[in-house]
Amino acid sequence: ELLSHISKEQYISRFIELDNRGYVWKDKVYQQLIDEFNISSVTCEELLQDYLKEFKNHCVGFPHIHEMLEELKNNKIALGMIT
Repeated sequence: ELLSHISKEQYISRFIELDNRGYVWKDKVYQQLIDEFNISSVTCEELLQDYLKEFKNHCVGFPHIHEMLEELKNNKIALGMIT
């Protein structure tokens, strides 16, 4: 609702481009989005807090990731995660 003047596709596309595969801090991404889309209804800090709170609910793994992890587990291969 606060961003209804921007198409969802346009916003997402620009976010992904600015994010640079996670190499750009989200506060910088949100400030750039606010500047480019003339967003005045919400602050950079509010967008960042929403991201921190909600991101985990929208993550999507690679196709067949669960099967791959199960197969590795069944073969007793030790796993580690780097984020």
